[in-house]
Amino acid sequence: FSMGVSQAIVGTAAMERPDDLALWTERWPGRILVGLDARSNTVALDGWLRDSKEGLFDAAKRVASLAIAGIVYTDIDRDGTGLGPNVERTAQLARHIFPVPVIASGGVGSQAHIESIHAEKNHGVRGLIVGKAIYHGTVDLALCLAQFDQEKS
Repeated sequence: FSMGVSQAIVGTAAMERPDDLALWTERWPGRILVGLDARSNTVALDGWLRDSKEGLFDAAKRVASLAIAGIVYTDIDRDGTGLGPNVERTAQLARHIFPVPVIASGGVGSQAHIESIHAEKNHGVRGLIVGKAIYHGTVDLALCLAQFDQEKS
C-alpha cells in the first residue's frame, strides 16, 4: 500500500491465516478484498489444488465480520467456460453478507451474462471480472462501459 496500491486481494492466506487477515484489515480497513474460489460449496485453496474444510457461506460470513473491502467470488466450475457466471449463488452470497460487497468471477461469455450480474446490484453484487470473453471478442468492453456509464447519468 505504501507504493500506491489502493486495494489487494488475499486468497488462501485469508483462509489459512485468519489472525493475520484480522491484523491486516485492522491496519488497512476497507483496502483488502478476500478471494473465495469455490467448487460447489467448498472453498478451494492453493490455486484450486486442494479444498478447505470450510464452506463458502461460512467462510464468507467469517471474513465479512472484518473490515474487508469485499469478496471476490469465483465459481470454479464456471471459470473459463463462457457459460455464464453463477448468478444465483453470487446473489445468495451477497445477501448472506450484505452490506459487504461481492464481486463475481468466472464464466462470462456474453453481454447478457454481464447484464444478469448487473441486475443483482441492489443486493450487494458490486462488480464482475471479465477476462476471456474480452480476449475472444464475445464481450465488447467499450460497449459495456458506455452502457453502464449511461445508466449512472
